[in-house]
Amino acid sequence: AERRQRWGRLFEELDSNKDGRVDVRELRQGLARLGGGDPDRDTQQGISPEGDADPGGGLDLEEFSRYLQEREQRLLLLFHSLDRNQDGHIDVSEIQQSFRALGISISLEQAEKILHSMDRDGTMTID
Repeated sequence: AERRQRWGRLFEELDSNKDGRVDVRELRQGLARLGGGDPDRDTQQGISPEGDADPGGGLDLEEFSRYLQEREQRLLLLFHSLDRNQDGHIDVSEIQQSFRALGISISLEQAEKILHSMDRDGTMTID
């Protein structure tokens, strides 16, 4: 229930023209305001799905909630695959291990740069 309320507040904030739908333009503007960058092609396809009844695209609150739920599930699966020791945190060694599993060797310094780019609280871990 708390998550749905949070999504509802986010939807209202992003729906700048108050038409009950969030389109790619509104998403771009909202992400820029929130410091989230520009949505990629996959995100844009999620916002304007093929066969959408609304030719202008965009998502209503229910579609938006479903979209966020799917993305959260994907991120959670990705997080757990990177959290190799299952301690609830991704650290520098796990970044290196994940790249190694892909056949890419990165230095400790490179792994630290990657982690630092995502670290928001200065712990050098991602939770």
